[in-house]
Amino acid sequence: MTIKTCEQPEQIDAIFSDSQQQPTLVFKFSPRCSLSSYMWDLFLDFLRQQKAFPCWKIDVIAHRDVSQELARRTGVTHESPQVIILYRGKVVWHGSHWDIDDAAMSRVLQRYANAS
Repeated sequence: MTIKTCEQPEQIDAIFSDSQQQPTLVFKFSPRCSLSSYMWDLFLDFLRQQKAFPCWKIDVIAHRDVSQELARRTGVTHESPQVIILYRGKVVWHGSHWDIDDAAMSRVLQRYANAS
């Protein structure tokens, strides 16, 4: 499992590029937030149980500009912690805080992985 870090607005193009072939996950978090830390641990546990999908993380404190640009390009309002799943350049699922749900993410990943 490789998780790439998105630190520059230009890297968002790579996220969208990854999503052209298979579902791509983006985890947005604040290192200052205990809920973000907790959800990150749960997210890592979730990823360990999945087929390898492209995955990115964005630190919304250190890279606020990146987070805002992703929000602009996806139309998904910025929140943290937040997971966004893209497929073929479109948002197919997103959740934040306690709405980050393993079962829902699994269903979406299976649906779009099978469509590839």
